[in-house]
Amino acid sequence: MSRNAITVWKAASEGVHGPPCLECLSEHQWAVWICGGAKCQVCGAKGVLKMDFSIRHRVCTPCKKSNLFAASKFAKLYPNYVPVLMKLVPYTNVGGRAHGHTSGTKFF
Repeated sequence: MSRNAITVWKAASEGVHGPPCLECLSEHQWAVWICGGAKCQVCGAKGVLKMDFSIRHRVCTPCKKSNLFAASKFAKLYPNYVPVLMKLVPYTNVGGRAHGHTSGTKFF
């Protein structure tokens, strides 16, 4: 996004009573996420209405199934990981098999 477009986006977004830009995203990333259409940011599948604020992506169920895994499998996949570092990794409570519902499991 050019500097001129950022100025226009900021001016336009100030007139709308929507959520403010997340600190971890640029104005461009926020604009694409909010206004970029209901499509998966991984494969481009249409009809993905829910945004997952936890992982900061709009992802379809098949992509969640193939790209996310439960915390219980993390140690098996990465045996040398440092557990305290997991506090820094974004996760979601809505896995690919949860049908849009939250669970007590963390998915990375």
